[in-house]
Amino acid sequence: MVFTKHLIIYLNKSHPNFIHRNTQVIKLLLSKRVQLIIFNKTKYNSNLIKGESISTKIINIMKTRLFFLVLFLFQTVVFAQIRPIKRLHKKVINKEILISKKLPLTLNSPADKSVIQNLSPTFKWTTNNPRPTRKKIHYTITILDTDGSSSLAQAISNNRVVFQKTFLKKDFGQLLKNFSGLQLENNKTYIWNVSIDKSIKLSGLNWHRFISTTHDIDDIEDIHACESKNIINASSFMSPKVWQTHQGNPRIETSSAGHDDNGYSILSFIEGRSDVIKQQLGGSVNRNRNYRFKFSYKMPKKIGNTTRLKVIAYNGTLTTLGASVSSKIIGITGNLPYAKEWTKAALPIWVAPGNFSKIAVLVFSGDASTSDKRKANSIIFLDRFCLSETSKSPCDDSNSVVLTDGEYILPKDLQNYLDQNTKPPVVTNFDYNNGSVRDLYPNANLETSNWLMDTESENGPCFSFGGEFPTGEVNAILGEYNQDELDDTNTGVNDFESNYQDDDASNSSDLRPIVYVTNDKCVGNAVIDASKPFGGKDVVYIHGLQMKALMGNLESPPTFQGKWPQDPVAFYKGGEFYEEASDDYWDKHIKRGLGSLTSPTNTYLKVTYSANQRLNYGVHAVLTQINDAIKGSNVGVVWGRGSAKGCFGKNGIVLITHSTGGLVASTMLGIAEATRNPNSPERQVYGEAYKIVAKIKGQIGINAAYAGSPLATIALQASVVGANSHITDNSIAGRMLRRRFSERANTIIDDLPRISSVLHKGILVDLMPVISRKWARKYYGLTNKPTLTVSGGFPALAQGSGMTWAGKFLIPSFDDGVLSMSSQSGSMHEEPIFKAKQSLLLIDMGVPLGFKRIGLGMERRDGLFSDNKHFPVLPQYSQTGMVQSQSIQYVSTGPRNWPNHYAVIQNTGDHFDNVNKVERNGINYEQSISGNINNNEESAVIFDRAVYSTGALSTSFQPLTNEHVRKLTWGLHLPRCKITWKWRGWRPIIKIKCYWFYKEFTIWKRTYHLLDNYENKLAMDYMYDHAFKN
Repeated sequence: MVFTKHLIIYLNKSHPNFIHRNTQVIKLLLSKRVQLIIFNKTKYNSNLIKGESISTKIINIMKTRLFFLVLFLFQTVVFAQIRPIKRLHKKVINKEILISKKLPLTLNSPADKSVIQNLSPTFKWTTNNPRPTRKKIHYTITILDTDGSSSLAQAISNNRVVFQKTFLKKDFGQLLKNFSGLQLENNKTYIWNVSIDKSIKLSGLNWHRFISTTHDIDDIEDIHACESKNIINASSFMSPKVWQTHQGNPRIETSSAGHDDNGYSILSFIEGRSDVIKQQLGGSVNRNRNYRFKFSYKMPKKIGNTTRLKVIAYNGTLTTLGASVSSKIIGITGNLPYAKEWTKAALPIWVAPGNFSKIAVLVFSGDASTSDKRKANSIIFLDRFCLSETSKSPCDDSNSVVLTDGEYILPKDLQNYLDQNTKPPVVTNFDYNNGSVRDLYPNANLETSNWLMDTESENGPCFSFGGEFPTGEVNAILGEYNQDELDDTNTGVNDFESNYQDDDASNSSDLRPIVYVTNDKCVGNAVIDASKPFGGKDVVYIHGLQMKALMGNLESPPTFQGKWPQDPVAFYKGGEFYEEASDDYWDKHIKRGLGSLTSPTNTYLKVTYSANQRLNYGVHAVLTQINDAIKGSNVGVVWGRGSAKGCFGKNGIVLITHSTGGLVASTMLGIAEATRNPNSPERQVYGEAYKIVAKIKGQIGINAAYAGSPLATIALQASVVGANSHITDNSIAGRMLRRRFSERANTIIDDLPRISSVLHKGILVDLMPVISRKWARKYYGLTNKPTLTVSGGFPALAQGSGMTWAGKFLIPSFDDGVLSMSSQSGSMHEEPIFKAKQSLLLIDMGVPLGFKRIGLGMERRDGLFSDNKHFPVLPQYSQTGMVQSQSIQYVSTGPRNWPNHYAVIQNTGDHFDNVNKVERNGINYEQSISGNINNNEESAVIFDRAVYSTGALSTSFQPLTNEHVRKLTWGLHLPRCKITWKWRGWRPIIKIKCYWFYKEFTIWKRTYHLLDNYENKLAMDYMYDHAFKN
């Protein structure tokens, strides 16, 4: 029950034991927190009695015989008569007890005379005495605008209600309420109250005043203040002597007004040339310290949002406007929006990789999406430079923008600065070289890629952040295949391969031992020429699976029917196998690598074998052709410029293999080593082959099939199934045949019984992973000759791309359309796996959409949304060189290669891009998506430092990796204001002070480690430059 008035209760003298007889009544009164006013005939004393001590207090008062007790009773108490009293006088004739109540409501927030940094504030109040007889209470909140009012009475009289709402609540005590429809005006004064009566009498309520604002309440720091000591020598441009011109025609204005003082600089970008200013710092930049660069800018006229700044730290002489050994990029702005007023801006926090004593600032135009023709001339005014050490981390700027319901949302603390006049954000696409990884991480051991896992703990959260899951692309992938059908195909492949567990390809009854004869004309030491590829060594090229040889079985009459060793002419120069390995296979590669087909830098030989025979025949054919070249009898040798003719192999031999050729070469080197034992079965077939390969220094495998391909198994399985039953058009085999052979597909399907018999006699059987691994386990570890691998990870997608189209669906893990990257890199794992965290960061935001699409699609076998993820060659890198170490929770199957097989380079080319399609690599993602989109990423994937100690790879390869940053930013030109106020009488005096600032938000960021000059080189080029040089 809510007590609304003071009440007096008269007590009959005939009830001296009233207190003792009515203890529960007193306790009830006290539980309602009423005020007992106790008095006698001439004076009174007021006490608030609380808790269980009330009985003691009352008894003590009774014992003193100084006062009579006055009590408040409910109207239902029969021994009390109640009547109200409006006023209490000191002189009271009757013995009375006055019970008074507190106000029914207490307003908590917004408090009186407060400032609320919110235009939709939350209101908070407390109910003091809720009536127990009512289940719900009517609350009415009222907010009045005080404009034009000089007093509370006038504000109430004006009755400018901006918001009023009545609602029922059961809640008692403290209440909090916000209202979705409430939006107050900025920097205005309001009064508010809450009533519990249905009828609202504004004049009878207690009101609170408050100011609503979106501006800063606390003091704004000096906008030009640095976070610590400014090491820029004179941050303003009052003295022109501090800054020097490095390039162009920059100007220093010392007498004109800059940003809050005199002096500023003017930098221009005109016709592709940047103005650059530089200075000797007043302090030094120290290695491994964090720094922030701040500046003020404005633009004299609106010329588009393409003006940008770059700041460089350097030592000695500034020789480049990018990163180098002596210079590093402190930071680059996004596209700066037009600003006619001075505007404050800052670069992201930078970790200094070394000590620097000088700084340079330059202006340029455009971003990664801007063509040279669209790079507009620019002019910018600059002032108030600050470079200071900060305790903040570069990671503090990460994830500042979040994706919510498909939209990027700015941080809440910045949303207050936005209004209807705010212009849309200026978008910038970044793609820049941050410098050599060796210089950026001087403590890292760059002999392998393992250092990334250590660096991740320090800088990993900043390698990548933000982005979005491309749902549309995922749905497109899911629509291209039937998962159940793929699972059935997988099961069928495994069952089919189990039939070949006991396959024995050692039947070599028609092969005779190769006779090795020393060439007496070629004695003496090898001559090394470091200016030539491979130090001037001779080169042997071993091709992959010749599809024309397989398809020749379908011709009428059949072609490529020559057999080794019965028809050797077919395999030497002039023969059909040799010519197939030339015109449409190696010639473009050789011309790029050795400079010419007829006058090359190095002597070379193309050797051949038949796809219609098993692997042991291929090994025998290749060994024989190399042996004939060493003897001087192979007419297919093309002599290099300045080479001693007739002495093939004198300076050493390097094998360059592709696809199935890698399986042939690695098996051959192991077999040759086994022939050292005169009693070995290999000696009886291949003779003293170890002498033939003695001059071979090692192998470079380009997209090589060291562990075979499941496509071989699927092809053989399809031929068996088709020989016994019809292949339907909608089956995977049917779609593959029609995509590859178009109108000839039906003819092939009808001829499958014969074709199946032919295929099972050829090298496709050895390419089945179950058989390839048997060869690898038996022979790869016997030789100590190193193999360097190049792996591709982007299959062509278009219908005309032939066999590579099927790979994206049928090959586990990442692939080039024919082989998994695991097989190409020499890995012993069929499907290398790591446990993922932050899976969103595995989405490569820095490459074209079509590439992200296929990148996801190639992971379909382990589940698009699974935490178990495949990795290409190393778990730390995607196949595009994107650093993904921070997404690794742990590695389930760590990198482990076959003996003496070293992973060196991965790229985004498909199976043929480094062989017969070298002209397309580096131009676009051929046959994948429309548009001229670069396909030129190459990255180092070394994880075994023995690759250097063997001499197979020069240490000059180590510093070639550069760190590239690709990101998307939003830039907003915003006012930042501070509100100050002072209450004078009933109203406040409000003042607003503002300045402009430019805030750049990173939507997403991805970091890549790519090889030097990757834009213009192919993976093969790095091998020709750095492999087998000694």
